[in-house]
Amino acid sequence: MERVNQIVDSKLDHHIIKGWANGSGPSTKYSRTGRMLAVCWVLTNVFHCVIKGGFVRDWVVNKEEVLPIGNLRNLLKENPRNNFI
Repeated sequence: MERVNQIVDSKLDHHIIKGWANGSGPSTKYSRTGRMLAVCWVLTNVFHCVIKGGFVRDWVVNKEEVLPIGNLRNLLKENPRNNFI
């Protein structure tokens, strides 16, 4: 329940959320997880969205730290119109 409370606690200071996004804080071991936690907090508390998907399943419910293995560049493709990723 602690991880759910972190996402839905509307009384958290914006400095705490910024710390999560920067990869610091007591519950964020990896910066990717911290950024995801900050995005979920903003979506639920500012925009009143419902969060679904792998992050909620893996990190919030199952309490697992799932990190992609290897280089993520192979998941990205260049846009043929402007050669940007």
